[in-house]
Amino acid sequence: MVEDLVPILVPIFLCCVLPIAVVAIIFRSVSNSENQRARVMIEAINHSDKVDTDKLIESMKKQPMTPRRLLSLRLLRGLIFFLVGLCFMIYYFVDPLDSSFLLVGLILAAVGIAYLVVYLATRKSVLKEGK
Repeated sequence: MVEDLVPILVPIFLCCVLPIAVVAIIFRSVSNSENQRARVMIEAINHSDKVDTDKLIESMKKQPMTPRRLLSLRLLRGLIFFLVGLCFMIYYFVDPLDSSFLLVGLILAAVGIAYLVVYLATRKSVLKEGK
């Protein structure tokens, strides 16, 4: 009886419950962060004689992503995608019974290579701007 439900429940969980849970966790995290900032600012306004509220508000703003940080994230993502794809392809060649590992590995490796190409193409211009 239970064995009959597993093939039905796993796709339902992966396609419905898991994405909703991820969105809920991210939404709650962002909401909690904004509430904490608001509490700190309210306390600073209440004790405005001790704290310069303008500097506090300016320092609590989210910092925009710098081009150098974006460049390093591209390198990191490219390497992660490529190496995970490579692992899937190696696993396929070790145990060639399931060809889906090769397909997933090729897709992940292609995404990783795309990130690395973008990293290599933009690296020189970002480093010139940074100096």
